[in-house]
Parts: sequence; C-alpha cells; structure tokens
Amino acid sequence: MMTARRSFLIIGLVSLALILSPLAVQAAKARQGSSVGTGDPGPGSSIDNIIPPPVGPPGPTGPPGPQGPEGPQGPTGPAGATGPTGAQGPTGPTGAKGATGDPGFVPAYTMVHGHSGHVQFKDRIKGVTLQDYNNFELGWGLDFMQNTGTDNWIQFSVPVSQLPVTQIQLWFWTGADAGVPAVDIWDGGSLVKGFLGPPWTGFNSLTLTLDEPRVFSVALGISAQVEAGTEPESGDNHRITFSGAGALY
Repeated sequence: MMTARRSFLIIGLVSLALILSPLAVQAAKARQGSSVGTGDPGPGSSIDNIIPPPVGPPGPTGPPGPQGPEGPQGPTGPAGATGPTGAQGPTGPTGAKGATGDPGFVPAYTMVHGHSGHVQFKDRIKGVTLQDYNNFELGWGLDFMQNTGTDNWIQFSVPVSQLPVTQIQLWFWTGADAGVPAVDIWDGGSLVKGFLGPPWTGFNSLTLTLDEPRVFSVALGISAQVEAGTEPESGDNHRITFSGAGALY
C-alpha cells in the first residue's frame, strides 16, 4: 500500500516538472527582452550568457580612399665597372700608289704601236709587198724599204702624264745594210736630248735614259733617224720595221 502511494507521488512530480519546464523557459525569454529594451541587463542573470542578441546584416563597403602622393626617387646607384677593351679592328685597305719617291710606286712603260709612227719623207721609201709598194703601215708595225744611200725620220707621239719620264724605248728591226744612227726626244717644240748610236742595227728593244727625270709639260715626241747603206738593194738588206715606242713613267 505504501509502495503504491510512493509510486503515484513520483509520477505526479515528474508530470508537474514537465508542465513547469516550458513556462520557465518563456519567463526567461521575457526577462531577456525586458533587459535588452532598457540596455541594462539584470544582475546575476545567466540567460544573457546563453542566448546572445541577434546581429544585424553588415553595412555596405565604403568607397576607396584617394591614392597617396608618390614617394621621392631613391638615390642613384653606383656606376658599373668599365667593360674590357674590344678587339682591334681589321687593317684597312692599302692606299693608292703615290707619286715618285713613294716606295709603293712601280714604274711602267706607256707604249704606242709601231704603225702609229709617221714617215717624214715618204718619197724615200717603198712598201715591202710587190702588190702595193705604197702600203707600209701594216698590222705588225711600220714595215718599209729605205732607198739606197738615203736617210729618213720616223716620228712617234707618246701620251704624257704628271709623272716624270726617266727612259724611252724603241722596238725595231733593220736589215744588214740599214740602221738607226740617232734618236731625239722632244717636249713639244723643245729638244730635250739627242742620242747618237753606233748606229743600232738588227733586232733591238732599245732603251735610252734621260739625264734626269723630266715631267713633260706639252707633249712627248720620239724621233728616230733611219738610213740605208750604199750597197745595192738585195733582199731585205735595206728593210726597216718599227713595232713600238714608249716612255718609262
């Protein structure tokens, strides 16, 4: 009997606790709302630490502030070390030949062909071909027969330059009874030098040297005297051929 009463009592207490528990929670929420409204939480209230007040949504982001002024330029750094010296460039081309006295100058002859020569007395010669005795200016040079016992002059004109002439040269051939006894060098109308020979006979590349180098101011003329002996003309004994004349500059 006592046991049954105790059981009913326990069941009644538990039911009362279940009924009162929601009421206690509502009373606590009511006190929280009263405290938030006044801004002064009650002393010793523990519900404030359990349920925090609601947080509002974040406000919009403000515009960016203006850019600050540019800072001063830093100091100039020290100069770098000097680079190594470059390799030497290639040697330039050799300059043009200089005038006389320059070791690089190489003297050379300026020549004219033999058939450019002029015969002074054409009535004293004849051609060497039976077909045409008047034809003596041929491809290989002047080629003629000098009349027996007569002489003549053959004139050559050689181009001049600003360089001095040191030598003249004549290329010719004569028969056994003919020769070249003299050669004269002219500068325009002025005789520069006359050369006398033994006379020169046979094949010759005759080289004659002036007394001193001379720059020809007008024109360079070479006059070669020719002659035929008194022997009767026979074969080529009075034949004379000039193939070239020139000057060494």
